[in-house]
Amino acid sequence: MSAKETNLSNPLESRTEPQTRLWLWAALTAGLAFRIAYLVSMRGHPLFEPLLPGYDMTVFHEWAKRIAGGKLTYDGAFYQAPLYPYLLGAIYALTGPSELIAKIFQAFLGTASVGLLYLLGQRLFGRRTALTAAWLMALTPIFPFYECFLLADSLITFLNLALLAALAWYDPDKPRRWAALCGFLLGLAALARPNILVLLPVGLYWIWRSLEGKSASLRLKAAGVFFLITFLTISPATIHNVTIGKSWALISANFHENWRIGNSYDSTGGFWQPQQGEVPILSADFLRLQLKKLWMLARDYEQPNNVNFYQIARENFLLKLPLSWGVYLAFGLAGIILTRKNRGQLFPLYSYLLLYGASLVAFFITGRYRVPLWPVLILFSAACLTAVMEQALEKKNLSAALALALPSAAALLLVLGNSRTIQPQYFDNVVLICEKRGDDQGAAAELARKLELYPDDPATLWRLAYYLQKTGQKEEASIRLEWLLTLVGEQPLVLREAGLLDLELGNPGRGKERLRRYLELDPSAPDSLIIQGIIAHPPGK
Repeated sequence: MSAKETNLSNPLESRTEPQTRLWLWAALTAGLAFRIAYLVSMRGHPLFEPLLPGYDMTVFHEWAKRIAGGKLTYDGAFYQAPLYPYLLGAIYALTGPSELIAKIFQAFLGTASVGLLYLLGQRLFGRRTALTAAWLMALTPIFPFYECFLLADSLITFLNLALLAALAWYDPDKPRRWAALCGFLLGLAALARPNILVLLPVGLYWIWRSLEGKSASLRLKAAGVFFLITFLTISPATIHNVTIGKSWALISANFHENWRIGNSYDSTGGFWQPQQGEVPILSADFLRLQLKKLWMLARDYEQPNNVNFYQIARENFLLKLPLSWGVYLAFGLAGIILTRKNRGQLFPLYSYLLLYGASLVAFFITGRYRVPLWPVLILFSAACLTAVMEQALEKKNLSAALALALPSAAALLLVLGNSRTIQPQYFDNVVLICEKRGDDQGAAAELARKLELYPDDPATLWRLAYYLQKTGQKEEASIRLEWLLTLVGEQPLVLREAGLLDLELGNPGRGKERLRRYLELDPSAPDSLIIQGIIAHPPGK
């Protein structure tokens, strides 16, 4: 069934072309405004600048600065896919190493992805579904969240959508030209994240099928053009790796390391450096590990990597819109079922969800790695909502109610099962940045947020008391130290700090007692003579 036939058979396709364009531009404008508003709201946040050593966003930033400065080659084989840092380097070369300009560019790129999703949806589902999907993507918080960091996910999402749109709009009357375009987009997408190459056989099959009725020679030539252009686009990275890196890596040299991270005996399923050996592929342990990662892919929780979505969402209301992965997974699966009659023309989308998702499960799961899957699930979710409206208009009330209730219940279960966990290290990262910037108030505030979730963490209480004293909040620091003493008992250093603070706050009896106890527990302390003097002549006497 052609896209045109699908549109004509849809009773909801009643909008005129000018109306459709108006609604589309409204969605694009709303999406861009949402992204810019979020970007502005993050300007003062410690994570806005790439200051964390060793993290991807810092690595990309430093790499891009070197490229902008004229160092166009990389020392050794590319460890990560090179397209994003080279694009970032080009931006820096034109505008200077400004993170803000790069992030504004990513906001526009994210908005362009909304437009691409509309084009994909219009071709495969019709205008109503396409507009619904565009509005949903425009206002879904996960996209501006990642676009606000110097990470490749916005570029990857854009290129993957461009590839899917090109396959959907493939023109059999211009077979080689469209095959070249699809191959070029697949190559570019692979230079941004290589696992998209799992779609290479899908592209070959789709081109062959789209030219049904044409000569075998033409079909072979078009498929060959697609294959050739894909690898010609990738070839600069391969040549660099072979000639400079002395490695036969097609795009990046981190395949084995990523496999080890995701498939060792002590792998968590996410990004975590394991200490034990790799699990044999033909073993029950390997199967259990893959099932664990499959569940991590399916669940609503955004598995953190570099940044934690829920840490920022606690403070930023723009991320609180209830459009989460679990919602789109439930409604997207319902949309797949409801549109199964058109499965022939939807084959690229099915293949993308299945193969790209499997490529993530094969290694490890992070929230940002599954971002490129969101738009396709959003599109199927929009198809589900459109089908519900169609059934309601046709007075098929029971079918409409079931089509809405079942995914709603599944989405609710997924969302309610989301722990929204913020791991301690993500608070510590913000504190580290505040320390680098000399922002003692910011460090104290972040430690206080961490303490809300981890109230019995001695290290956090100790650091918070330190920063509270530095910022003149001595009474609050004393309260934290009291709490710490109840947790760890009479630790010498805690007794010392609590005793000195008691003296400053006008509680000499308790302060001197704590200092005496400190000397009893640590009689050889380097400051023992000073403390004895303070006990004999406390401040204020």
